Amino acid sequence: MIRKEKINSWKKYCNTASLGNPWNGAYKLTSVKARNMVKLTMLQKTDGSKTANMKDTLKIMIEQLIPEDNAQDDTDHHMYMRRLTEQPIETNDDREFTQDRSQTDY
Repeated sequence: MIRKEKINSWKKYCNTASLGNPWNGAYKLTSVKARNMVKLTMLQKTDGSKTANMKDTLKIMIEQLIPEDNAQDDTDHHMYMRRLTEQPIETNDDREFTQDRSQTDY
């Protein structure tokens, strides 16, 4: 039943969407006007209390979703990738940086 309703909803959207720009609704959702309407809800902290404002909510989200980068926890692959990022990359077509626009290839 849910699948049927999803299909019906999609068909309805396709029939009512502008022929010139079917993505108009998606663009509106990402516009400033739509973003201003987004409200973050409160989250429960590990101690059982709840966040009181957007700053606290974002802090909890960052702490929970983004792991701390600790080199001591690296696997062999991570250690290899760290070493690669520390080495300068040199290729045959490297050119010195310049602010003289006459030397750039456009």
